[in-house]
Amino acid sequence: MKKSLLLALFSALVLTLSALPALAGTVAEPVARFVVDQRTYWVRGEPRQMDVAPFIENGRTYVPVRYLGYALGVPESGIGWNQAERKATLTRDGTTVELVVGRSSYRVNGQERGMDVVPLLKDGRVFLPARFVAEALGYRVAWELYSRQVVVLTPGYEIDMDQARAGTLQPPPGAVAPPGKWGWEPKGARIEFRVGSRYATVTRPDGSTYQLDLGAECVVVTKPITDRSIIRKYPEVYPEGTYVVMPEDSEYTTAFYIPFIPVAKAFGVPERNIAWDGEHLAVFGYGGDKENYQVFTVGSKEVVEKAGGEAFSYQGLSSPLFVKDGVPMVAVRAGECDVSAILFAQFSSASRDGKAPGVVNAYIGGGYFYYESGTAYVSVSREDYGYTPAG
Repeated sequence: MKKSLLLALFSALVLTLSALPALAGTVAEPVARFVVDQRTYWVRGEPRQMDVAPFIENGRTYVPVRYLGYALGVPESGIGWNQAERKATLTRDGTTVELVVGRSSYRVNGQERGMDVVPLLKDGRVFLPARFVAEALGYRVAWELYSRQVVVLTPGYEIDMDQARAGTLQPPPGAVAPPGKWGWEPKGARIEFRVGSRYATVTRPDGSTYQLDLGAECVVVTKPITDRSIIRKYPEVYPEGTYVVMPEDSEYTTAFYIPFIPVAKAFGVPERNIAWDGEHLAVFGYGGDKENYQVFTVGSKEVVEKAGGEAFSYQGLSSPLFVKDGVPMVAVRAGECDVSAILFAQFSSASRDGKAPGVVNAYIGGGYFYYESGTAYVSVSREDYGYTPAG
């Protein structure tokens, strides 16, 4: 392989050494997505093309290093290649990374680190294990099983589930306590959604409305046999791309899924009180204390909650937390709404006064998925788009 080709292949990683993002807050945002066996990849939501495709070998996903670098905005500079040793040396601002094709270790500033896979040469291209490389350079990587895609995320606050279960998980930097036990005053009273759309209509407590950019399209999650009847019955409502088919043995049932973070913000939760690390979602501020939280895991109905100084877990979601293209999504079903259950106060026989505070100062008004039209809504308790405060 010619030196010039290898330089082009490897130089794509340099920027990650020179311009690693600062700890960017609580929400890990998608930087790039690579899908196994597809030559289209996405950079901050924009599709681009490769001349090769990622593949899986020995349980690891390999991506072409050149395009991984392009996805991160890397210029073609600052790269060294030793043909005899098949070693690439990446140097920038005092940081040096050395990678050797076929070797299950690499060096960062002279310190050796191990991998259980090795860089490969295939079809005239250099491929590297996406997870080890991206994480070594300061990024976070998530694997979405149902779509077989690698999502590269910005670094940020990481949710430690051992700490969450022990009740010692600390709020992310900048998190604040709500003004009272029942949470923040609602900025939104009702939000209406449509499948396949990334925009929602928000009605404020005063009755005025605006369009909310959700950052990702709402989708319906279904199954191959038991739950696809609505897709077959209403094909004009659910064209390809508006629904996701999960394995038959999964816990998912038919539900309308909504991007959670922009919706929580629209109802009044400060973004710094919401954390997402690519696998876990957390909300802080229950009961007026920023150290109280609820934590959720992709693919699970479990809620890990801290309240009153103690942590406990229970099956509190009607549908498992979902992730699509790196975006956490929460379900609305016919008569069951996980979005409002997470955010709003509830009547509860488990609490001493029969009421359990949320993080927004209003009671659950409702949430519903109208499968005939592919629409859904979430609202607080209301009259004429007002709201009923809790407490």
